Amino acid sequence: MRRHVKLRQSIETFRFDPRSWAIELPIVGSEVPLLICETTLLLFGRATQLTLLFPDQKKVLLTVSNERSTVEGTVEQPTMIKLSRNDLEFVLAYLITWYRDGAADVNHIDIDLMGTEAIGTDCTLVVKADQSQPPLTGEEAERILREMT
Repeated sequence: MRRHVKLRQSIETFRFDPRSWAIELPIVGSEVPLLICETTLLLFGRATQLTLLFPDQKKVLLTVSNERSTVEGTVEQPTMIKLSRNDLEFVLAYLITWYRDGAADVNHIDIDLMGTEAIGTDCTLVVKADQSQPPLTGEEAERILREMT
């Protein structure tokens, strides 16, 4: 079964050099519950593909890979992103925590994708939150580390 979700913000790409580039996927807080449901369907094999539709008519097709996370194509054409189960679980955990707390723990997460020579072999998928917790101060981080030991 193929599913689709319309997102409010446009996806962007950033080219660093011929090999390295990034895909930035912005997410609005009100989209989080639906994305949790749809990514869960993918993870449990109840959907085979999730198409993310953007206001500028660009598309990203998400599927699950039994191997490494990969990307095929660029956002100027339909882009196929195959996420490993671990990477999909990472995205889902990020979304669930955001849902629970009302804001993401951090303003973005990065997932490494293997591309092709034609589009660039080193790609980073950046899942970016519009709402996130303020960063920890040095003192807060030090206190947490002390409590852990």
